[in-house]
Parts: sequence; structure tokens; C-alpha cells
Amino acid sequence: MNKYHVAGLAAAIAAAFGAGVLAQPPAAPPAARPPAPQATGEIAPVPANLTPNRIAGAGINVADLQAELHWYTTVLGMHQVGQYPATGTPIEYILSMSPKEDDHAIMTIIRGARQPGAVTYGRVIMNVPDSKALAAFLMTHGVTARPVAAGAWFITDPEGNNVEIFTPPAA
Repeated sequence: MNKYHVAGLAAAIAAAFGAGVLAQPPAAPPAARPPAPQATGEIAPVPANLTPNRIAGAGINVADLQAELHWYTTVLGMHQVGQYPATGTPIEYILSMSPKEDDHAIMTIIRGARQPGAVTYGRVIMNVPDSKALAAFLMTHGVTARPVAAGAWFITDPEGNNVEIFTPPAA
């Protein structure tokens, strides 16, 4: 854009909105927000009646909600126990290992933007009766599994989310 275009644009703005628009100084930028304090662990203890009593579940952002629902329910045997919104096109599904027991960990898969590959949350860890046997079974069905520690194997869902299948050592 050359100086003649700028002058023409300025004239058009002045004609449309009045010459005062061009003469006003630019608005001040919004005040900077102070940085959030970092959690140091040096705070007052949380009152006993407010402390968390268990982890309710994990949430994973996925690009293809229907494909991921199919994978988790068919490959890992999870059950869909809810969706949000309750009616209409879902944007998330709520999954459970045992839909009849309220205290079983729940996982939510959420349609949302995400980068391909493993996500930064780490992994979902699932206790299983025999992780080595489950890994062997899944590998015969095309799922890549790799051992990472005694009783622990890593697999990934079709979008690259990490899932650890784990059998605790015998006591």
C-alpha cells in the first residue's frame, strides 16, 4: 500500500466517521494481568472435609470421537455410561470399566483440538488381571504393545493416546 492509498483510506474514514476518529490517540493497551502464583506446596493444609477422596477419572481430547468410542469399547471392553450433552450430537462420551459400580474409574473422551501423537498428560493406567497375556492378545489383533516394567505394558489408541495396562506384583 503506497502513500496515496493510505491518504485515500484516511479520507474515506474521515468522511464516514468524522475527522475526529483519526485525530484520537490509540487506546491504551489493557493492563497486564499479574502472573498466577506458582504452587509451591507451602500453603495451609486443605481442611479434611475438602480433601479429594479419589480420582474420578481422566479426560482425553480426541479428533474422531466415534472412532475412539468404538476402540475403547471393543478393544478394551469399556462401557459407555453417559454422554454430554445428554441429547443431540455428543461432544464427549463417559466410559467405565464396570457401569454397575459407581466407584470404578471413569474415563471421558472429548471431541476437541489436539496435536497428533502422544499427548502431554502422560497416560491412562488400567489395572488388568494379566497384562502380559492381554498384551499378547492385543498384538494378535494389530495393537502395538511394548513392555515397560514388570507387569506393565504400553499400548496406544488409534490417535496415539498412551494407555498402560498394568498387573500389580503379587504380594
